[in-house]
Amino acid sequence: MLHFQYKQLNSAKKSIKREPWMTTGLINSSKKRNKLFAKKSQTPSENNICHYKNYVTLFNKLKRKVKISYYRTAIEDNRHNMKQMWKILNQAVNKKHNKANFPKSFNINNTPITDESRIAIASNQFFSTIG
Repeated sequence: MLHFQYKQLNSAKKSIKREPWMTTGLINSSKKRNKLFAKKSQTPSENNICHYKNYVTLFNKLKRKVKISYYRTAIEDNRHNMKQMWKILNQAVNKKHNKANFPKSFNINNTPITDESRIAIASNQFFSTIG
């Protein structure tokens, strides 16, 4: 008979994608909002709907204030570090650094062209004759 040591494993908490300005209070409020939504959906009484709507408007106001406060203090703390400030501003406007991957070659008159200057000349000729 084989014997194994009993070891209790802790289950990992749900991985929640968080914004940097999300506080634990906002996360708890978000969970409550989701519970109120479920309650409103399961039993759509006028009281449940009104309670959910009031909570959502209060939650959204608080979320906006926390977000503004976070970015205001982050910019104030990094006002002398331009690189970090631009990183914060791009994060605030949700700008991604996706650079377009242009093809390496184009087919012009059924001939592949890889020279960038010839591609530019051909595209200029094409777009100048459209109008």
